[in-house]
Amino acid sequence: MRDAITAARGSWDPDKEAAQFRDQLDLAQTDVLRMEHSDVGLISLQRIDERLSRVHTLCVCPEYQSAGIGARVMKSVMAEASNSGAVVELSVLKANPRAQEFYSRLGFQRIDVSEYHIHMSWSSRLPAVRSPNHR
Repeated sequence: MRDAITAARGSWDPDKEAAQFRDQLDLAQTDVLRMEHSDVGLISLQRIDERLSRVHTLCVCPEYQSAGIGARVMKSVMAEASNSGAVVELSVLKANPRAQEFYSRLGFQRIDVSEYHIHMSWSSRLPAVRSPNHR
């Protein structure tokens, strides 16, 4: 994440990033991801109402990335949303193409862009649109 934040903002301040993360993290809406008795990441999922859930943070420790953990977690979130007819929204840093591609593969679509972020949305009611770079 450091590389993406540095690319987006032009610098990395560990104290500022740690403080911002603590301020934004809602522990009541955060689950630790565990695999074989090890903590491997976390997801912070905000259920705004019965029609909208927002993934605030999905983090998988680097040594566990590319093992399908994030995809399994997101597919679970999407299945729950599908059962209730809810929409799932999230934001990714513009400077994090790996995350953008990950969510695009899962069927998330761009809905807006801000200074640092691409805002994405998924709904079971909308057909999945493949990104132009998807193979």
